[in-house]
Amino acid sequence: MKYMTSIVAFVGLAASIGVADAKQRYLGDAEIKKEITGKCNSYLSEDSEGTICYKSNGWITYNDSEFGKGSGRWQVKGGKICEKYDDSPEDSGCSKVRTTNRDGYYLFEDGTMLRSR
Repeated sequence: MKYMTSIVAFVGLAASIGVADAKQRYLGDAEIKKEITGKCNSYLSEDSEGTICYKSNGWITYNDSEFGKGSGRWQVKGGKICEKYDDSPEDSGCSKVRTTNRDGYYLFEDGTMLRSR
């Protein structure tokens, strides 16, 4: 039931901020850094939700509804944000970030919605 609630909330949020709007654009390196560095951001993905903090020294900490608390490293390169978590032997991957119709909300390529605070 929790999974379905998250999916419904995610679909509703995505629709309310205009995920498919033509005005959206991908952010460049400097824009990504400006929007997340030194901030704790809430996120909603297909299978979990939580808070992730992008520290200016390249460290991240998170508290996820499905995976619990953890940390890792982040960097921005080539118009993508890249994350590697301490509890994972592999890179978690890199993703382009695009704007939405709602200020402070960003969409990652994997469908994760990030709210910058």
